[in-house]
Amino acid sequence: MRQKIRISDVAKAAGVSAATVSAVVNNPPGSQIRVGAATRQRIWDAVHALGYVPNPVARSLAGGKNHIIGIFTYEPIFPLEYHNFYYPFLIGLEEEAQARGYDLLLFTSATPPGGGRSVYRQGANRLSLADGVIFLGLNENKEELATLVEEGYPIVFIGRRELPRGEISYTAADYVQATAEIYSHLTGLGHRQIAYLHTSITNESKVDRMQGYLRSTAASHAGSGLAWRIDSQVALAERLPQWLAQGVTAFMVEDDDLGMRLLSASDALGLTTPQDFSLAVLGDPLGLREETPAWTTFRIPRRAMGAGAVALLLQLLDNPEGSGPYRQTIVCEFAPGTTTGPAPSR
Repeated sequence: MRQKIRISDVAKAAGVSAATVSAVVNNPPGSQIRVGAATRQRIWDAVHALGYVPNPVARSLAGGKNHIIGIFTYEPIFPLEYHNFYYPFLIGLEEEAQARGYDLLLFTSATPPGGGRSVYRQGANRLSLADGVIFLGLNENKEELATLVEEGYPIVFIGRRELPRGEISYTAADYVQATAEIYSHLTGLGHRQIAYLHTSITNESKVDRMQGYLRSTAASHAGSGLAWRIDSQVALAERLPQWLAQGVTAFMVEDDDLGMRLLSASDALGLTTPQDFSLAVLGDPLGLREETPAWTTFRIPRRAMGAGAVALLLQLLDNPEGSGPYRQTIVCEFAPGTTTGPAPSR
């Protein structure tokens, strides 16, 4: 077995001290050791000749960069299939990290005995191997995120997030504008009574969708009394005839799960879209289904959001004393689909 090359071996080969080699290889900011160009070249020649690999932990402790970007989720999302909701995010992350010369490090095992993933185990930040970390997924611990921001650790979230303390950098989809565009599409088809069906408003993306709907109804003077919360106990086959009797001709639903529930209810009643009512889904499917309707919807720019998160994180790393936070909102792409049509006359 080949003997491990140490920093002292590089120092001996280059004719310098181990501290000088560390200053060059680990590149700690503010180092008091000044190294000339010729000496620096001798050190790198020795590094390459001996096959020395810098210790990423030592480099991190020295305050330098490992050129490693961490990825952390608060719930398991791996392994991923091609049609998995998170897949495009990860493609964007990988492509942009590779283009920028960074490796990706996936954190998956930071689970305390009580369950639920945590950045901290026994008070220690487990993310320190990476220069910075990109978070994605649901069920995030906002207290932990706020602590990381207060500590000055570079993090970016994929998706808009607001913290109880401090401000986090994020890349987000413009759900407000995308929802408004769906509403405008429906009014352009002659719909005037457009209902909004949603589950509990528990995260920022749902808040943004609701805001897009409320702003649209206010601008069209249609009022906002047609937004209904739908939980698992609501029998849509009973409610749908009531809504149609009230004059509703189109529905905007929070996600495809609600969309499928509404379609199942309409099938049981012998109703079809878009002949009897129009139906639009606010975003990409959450999971893989064998048969998916050609929804009228908008496409979330997931790949661009992943790439944007890498760019924002590197902006944080390059400007540790910068004004931050850095934020990016990306437009969604409207997809007309086949589940909406002209408002039926009743």
